[in-house]
Amino acid sequence: MKIIKRILNFLYYILRNPRKFVRFFSFWRIASKSPYFNSDYYEKTNLDVKGSNIFPLLHFHEFGWHEKRNPSFEFNIQCYLVENKDVADSNINPLLHYIKWGRKEGRQIKNAAGETRNSAVSANNINPQSKDEVKIKLLREGGIFDEDYYMKTNPDIKTIGIDAATHFYYFGYKEGREPCPNFNWQFYGEYNS
Repeated sequence: MKIIKRILNFLYYILRNPRKFVRFFSFWRIASKSPYFNSDYYEKTNLDVKGSNIFPLLHFHEFGWHEKRNPSFEFNIQCYLVENKDVADSNINPLLHYIKWGRKEGRQIKNAAGETRNSAVSANNINPQSKDEVKIKLLREGGIFDEDYYMKTNPDIKTIGIDAATHFYYFGYKEGREPCPNFNWQFYGEYNS
């Protein structure tokens, strides 16, 4: 019954303000793939959300970040805003800022306990709700990705504390880094255009 109420509430949200829905949908596409939003954590630490008729991610998008509620144990909203005055002054969702720009800029984050985290995703904090973990495992075991080669040709990865397959999955392919010695992005691009 609770899920039905949440769906009806969501439909009302869409119909009431289509522009807000478009912004939420854009946020959802980014945040749902991120290891920094965890619905279970969000509901467990915000009992009012757990008992409500609103989906946790929608609540966070509309209210939670304004109220400085942490989206997961891995991301402390208050600390991020204190350490990044430009983000606080811009009145942008801190989680969205970090995922889209902050991580690439090397901005540090802290977890809910206030401990500094790497600005990169680590293999230990991948969102278990996503299929990322399965895809990274397939990448590791599929026979095409060469972890030794990747680490040898990309020594900068060692300093950010992330394993090769996870880095390639989230960042490496976007940066044009080659997963093995027999792969060429230029050829791949020409062949698949």
